[in-house]
Amino acid sequence: MKNRTYLFTRFSRTATTLLRRPLTSWNAVTVGLTTICVVVVLVATTLLINRVGIGYTRYRAEFLQAAQIRPGDDVSIAGVSVGKVTGTELAGDRVIVEIRARDNVRLGASTTAGIKLTTLLGSRYLELKPGRTGALTNRTIPLAQTTVPYDLQAALQDATSTFEQVDAEQVGTSLTVLSHQLEGLPPIVPRAVKDIKDLSSIVAKRRNEVGSLLESTALITGTLRNQQASIGSLVSQGRDVLAEFLSRRETFHRMLSAVTGLLDVLNKVVVTDRAGIDNMLTSLKRMTALISDHDDYFRNLLQTSPIVLREVTNAFGTGNSIDIHLANGFVVDSWMCAISGRATQLNVPQYFKDCK
Repeated sequence: MKNRTYLFTRFSRTATTLLRRPLTSWNAVTVGLTTICVVVVLVATTLLINRVGIGYTRYRAEFLQAAQIRPGDDVSIAGVSVGKVTGTELAGDRVIVEIRARDNVRLGASTTAGIKLTTLLGSRYLELKPGRTGALTNRTIPLAQTTVPYDLQAALQDATSTFEQVDAEQVGTSLTVLSHQLEGLPPIVPRAVKDIKDLSSIVAKRRNEVGSLLESTALITGTLRNQQASIGSLVSQGRDVLAEFLSRRETFHRMLSAVTGLLDVLNKVVVTDRAGIDNMLTSLKRMTALISDHDDYFRNLLQTSPIVLREVTNAFGTGNSIDIHLANGFVVDSWMCAISGRATQLNVPQYFKDCK
């Protein structure tokens, strides 16, 4: 007991000492290898959890045929994905499809399964309709409770029974009458048949391109199916925009009326008063031509104007103004004394009291 306690204490101290060391003091190779090992362990753990299927329950379903169902196809209930198809195997006269569904999905004894078409180009998914009571025997949905998109054997039997009722003699007579009717057809009919033949040969030569086109169409269809929630949201937003437009139709009506009025004014200015606009443009053209013809005069004027302004400023001003000094203006003192002598009669203050 003491040895165990001693070893545990020593290990704890060693681990604490190593953890307290700065990262730069560790060997770079050791740190790199440790990091790689940790990443590999995490990735392997994630893949193992996904492979084991933690949180999922495995079921089996018996079908009359595989109907092109493949591992990886969706398993859904009422349009909601609840799992994946994990594999298919042949068991005598039936096909066993292995599926993996979430643990919260309860499949009763009356559960039914059907292989459905996702797109017209062949994508499949498995649809479940859970039963409410009981439990599945060996977690297997029996053949009687499964359906496939089509039954090839039943279709061939129906075709055989249908063709047995066909009157071969009547068909032969109809073909004979048709051949006689085709004898008098214009030459355009053989050319049309030849064009159809050429078209079919072109399609046959470019079957790879047609296949690529169909694959692209399948990809687009799958994308639209995966984005159906976004498309629904877009349609809802468009409906809201339309409702907002209808609620503000008076505003839009006034806006359109204003635009119509603006167009009327422009029509009057541009069309009705075209002669006045032409005269104005002609006058502007003449003025620009005059300026262009006397460009040297304007250039000389712009070159000499600063000199004249500078000389005037130097002569009369000290800045951006002109200073002029006039003593008593243009009125002499004798005139001002005469006016001041009549100030008493006019009841105004005397201008000069010391006039003699």
